[in-house]
Amino acid sequence: MTPQETHSNIQAVRRVDENGHPSTLSNLIHLVCHSDPSSGKDIILWEDILAAFKTNDVIHVRSGTIVLPFLKDSDFKNLDPLRIAAVPGVTLDIVVGGQLGEKKPSMASLQEALPDAAQENNFASSVSNSNNAITTTGAAAVRRNPAGGVFEAAMDAYRDNEYSAFGPKLRGPQEILDSPSLSPTSDTTPISQTSFSSSQTPAPQEFAFFSNKSFAETMEHARLGNKVAQFVIGESYSNAKEVPKDFKAAMEWYLKATDQGYAEAQNAMGFIYNHGRGVPQDYGAAMAWYRKAANQGLSIAQYNIGTLYEQGFGTPQNYQQAMEWYLEAAHQGHAASYNNIGSLYHFARGVPQDYSLAMNWYRRADEQGSKVAAFNLGFMYENGQGVEKDMARALEWYRKASKQGNVKSKDKLAQLKSQGYDVQTGKKLGLFGRLFN
Repeated sequence: MTPQETHSNIQAVRRVDENGHPSTLSNLIHLVCHSDPSSGKDIILWEDILAAFKTNDVIHVRSGTIVLPFLKDSDFKNLDPLRIAAVPGVTLDIVVGGQLGEKKPSMASLQEALPDAAQENNFASSVSNSNNAITTTGAAAVRRNPAGGVFEAAMDAYRDNEYSAFGPKLRGPQEILDSPSLSPTSDTTPISQTSFSSSQTPAPQEFAFFSNKSFAETMEHARLGNKVAQFVIGESYSNAKEVPKDFKAAMEWYLKATDQGYAEAQNAMGFIYNHGRGVPQDYGAAMAWYRKAANQGLSIAQYNIGTLYEQGFGTPQNYQQAMEWYLEAAHQGHAASYNNIGSLYHFARGVPQDYSLAMNWYRRADEQGSKVAAFNLGFMYENGQGVEKDMARALEWYRKASKQGNVKSKDKLAQLKSQGYDVQTGKKLGLFGRLFN
């Protein structure tokens, strides 16, 4: 008689290394499940997993190809103590990292309590209805629904606890359209965004000390070993701030900061290899650096990993992996991730086409400060996708995107004007109106 037959509240688990090599069946471990007070579902505790495998290098828990998340409350906070929904009758893989003696950050650091979505760019002049709240979802909600509904069973408890304050749940697995060097296929298609270096995102608060410092003053701190200063010096060389652009010098300073485990610098190194800045382009090296930063919870790096998986750069194209990483970034309010979730719904990439959900994600991206989501919303109104065709609303969004500096929106406004539309009202003008508009 197996342990599962003896005790219904037992979860079978096995160790799997990060390359996918499992232990033998004889090495299965059976963990005692606990009843979650809030949902009544069976759960396994993260501490029990670490104790059973005698390591802190556990990366994540997986059911088949699905990474199971920590359960969260309605404020996106990981429940304390950390816990994962049990999957009765299934052997879960405990994926353990560490190759060639390298000690990798644990999943606990990756899954630190997620804050409410950041309001980094709160546009005062939002277009009407742009602030409608939508449901966000984490990696937990990526449902590939393997045979037998294994993942749905695991996610019942998670859905009961997650995002209840945001209204109805989204209807399916989330995926994101975003990648390095991804460009629109034509002048009439919505936009997805590219990978980010740290310099392309709002600066963390820890940079504030150096915001008013000269290059020379910052260099003094960098030479004394301040990892943030070392990173800022790297950014200065990378972006020609007070010094000539020098990617080699930038890398030298980034590496000094990475020696101290600084996630922003790790992401910057990934960006350098991703785009071949001063080094041969190497997606494998980019992925390795991004992972180091992502495992510390850096949303930009999580997003960038998603771009590599989504486009298949340096790795087989894998929408599911892209989904999981993009959603990790979206949990932290990463605007481009919201936009690209919308893009995948828009184009049915890995998910059924759903214009309504695409529009919801685009709206959330716009609220978070995406500079392309407004264009995408305009496109949907112009073409009647998920909404009735409404040229006035379309032009409102195009104008907003244009004011944000979106070149494609400026081109779209010029195109519609040439077709006889009043770009302020959305009305089609007659010949006389065209001549004098």
